[in-house]
Amino acid sequence: MDKSEIELQKKLLFWGLIGPFLILLSISLSSLKPSSLQEILSFSAIFGLLLSVAFDWKGAITASALFCLIVFTQIGDMNFNEMIWTFGLTFSYILSFFISSFSSKEAIQLIYAMQIESKSRLENIWRLDEKLKDMLKSQEDERRQLGTRLEESRKDLFTIKKQEEINYSIIQDHKKEIASLKELMEKQEFQLRQEREKNGALASEVKDLESLIESMEGGGPETSSLLTEFEKTLAENNRLKEELKLLHDHFNEEMSLHNNVIAGLRSELDSFIKESAKKEEEELRHQRMIHELGEHAELLINEKTLLETALNKLEEDLIREKASKNDFANEQEQLSNALKKKEEEISELHFKNDELAAQFENKEAILRQLVQEGQARVQKLEKEIKDSKQRAKDPEIEKQEFEALAKNCEKLQNENLSLSTALKESETEKMEALEEKM
Repeated sequence: MDKSEIELQKKLLFWGLIGPFLILLSISLSSLKPSSLQEILSFSAIFGLLLSVAFDWKGAITASALFCLIVFTQIGDMNFNEMIWTFGLTFSYILSFFISSFSSKEAIQLIYAMQIESKSRLENIWRLDEKLKDMLKSQEDERRQLGTRLEESRKDLFTIKKQEEINYSIIQDHKKEIASLKELMEKQEFQLRQEREKNGALASEVKDLESLIESMEGGGPETSSLLTEFEKTLAENNRLKEELKLLHDHFNEEMSLHNNVIAGLRSELDSFIKESAKKEEEELRHQRMIHELGEHAELLINEKTLLETALNKLEEDLIREKASKNDFANEQEQLSNALKKKEEEISELHFKNDELAAQFENKEAILRQLVQEGQARVQKLEKEIKDSKQRAKDPEIEKQEFEALAKNCEKLQNENLSLSTALKESETEKMEALEEKM
């Protein structure tokens, strides 16, 4: 329990008890000097306390007016001392009425403030509970969204990996094609070199034949046969040149085609490398996003834990507040029961006090009567002593009579002293009995 709550309960207890305490104190003071108005004043005080508590200052004024009316109707048979004592008690009761009305008002204000505070706390708890539920719901939605995004990111990563594997297999196939094309180009270059070497040999043979023809232009039939053979050889050579030219053109076409294929493969490879780099960047971005989402999920979990802790604390405060309200209601019930019990004890005390007062008054009247009788006997003895002094003739007889009278007088004085002591003791016993009952 907080210090503020303890102080509030102390204030409430103080303002709730000060009015009845002052009324009890005034009733106790009135019992110190019993009078015929004691019972009426006590019941009027209790009735006035109820009016003061029930109707605030209006009840206090009404109770004071009724109390003064009762006192003024019964004050005619009192002496001056009793009148002063009654006025003092009346002022004490009236002051107690107003203090009781003020204290009850303060207690009601404290109770109202406690109710308002508890109501505001309860509303805050409800508001926080609703806010917590909304936050938990939003966190659950965010968690579902994060799970969906994570699942989509995993699917994207899986497709990216699949695409990378496909691209890698395509690259390997292109590399194999490039290698086969290189081998084919090397073979064709080798064939082209061989054909060039053959062409060079044929060209040298043609030159030799031309020189031979020039030298043989003036010959016979052998020469003509040789020329015919030479023309055939020359035609074959031209045919071979044409074939070599066609082969060279075909080789150039194949080379340009292969170069175009290689350029296309290189461009595809470059685009694939760029796309792979982009996908790697996207994968890194997805991984960073997954990491950030995980951190955000951890923060949400921590926030949820803190909110659950705050909610549990608020629920404990609410339970403690309800328990304090129940304790306060129990304390009020106990106070009302104690007040009723005190009122019953006061009534019983007044009844016993009246009985004791009657007994002490009887005893006091008897003792006073005995004292008066003793004083009368002393006066009578003193008178007899004076008369005997006037009548006495014999000094011895006078002395004996005087001594006898003196003894009787001393005896009566001792009796008077013992009666006075008994009277004082009875008054002391009366005061002690009243103090014990208080």
